[in-house]
Amino acid sequence: MYYSVDIFFRNVHHLSDGRFAAGIWANHASFNFDKYSTDYISPVDASEIIAWMSGPKIVAEFGPTNTEKNILETTELLKIKHIAIPEKLYSPQFDEIFEEIFFLEDNTKNLIPPGKDATFFHYPALNKAGANVVLESKFTAICIEGIPEDKPGTADYEELSIFMEYLED
Repeated sequence: MYYSVDIFFRNVHHLSDGRFAAGIWANHASFNFDKYSTDYISPVDASEIIAWMSGPKIVAEFGPTNTEKNILETTELLKIKHIAIPEKLYSPQFDEIFEEIFFLEDNTKNLIPPGKDATFFHYPALNKAGANVVLESKFTAICIEGIPEDKPGTADYEELSIFMEYLED
């Protein structure tokens, strides 16, 4: 599958999200390691999901209460080379350690991509009209969110699958 925009699948919560992200050929898939976020996933749970994933670049997201030490320990443990952090957590040594650094806006938690050319469309409406907005825009990437799941294998990706079909080249 080829899309006219890059796909950033954000906040993988469970194996179904991870498999879906890989199945749609997402460019990036992120795991949230901010313990105060409703999207938090433990490094142990993330490790199990990452082991099953193939394709997307894995991104570790951290919040304002994380520390440089916590970021380095978690990413080293999971062998993650891409991070998303609040700008205030940035350290110049990160440029030598990580392949990509995304910044999180303070108020919205929207991602700011590396590089000046990239622009993200955050969480478009998951319908044909939303896909048309993306296709007619100058956005180079879109963010889509993982889907909550009560029991393993129960997440419903039908609406998201149809939306992704509209984005195919």
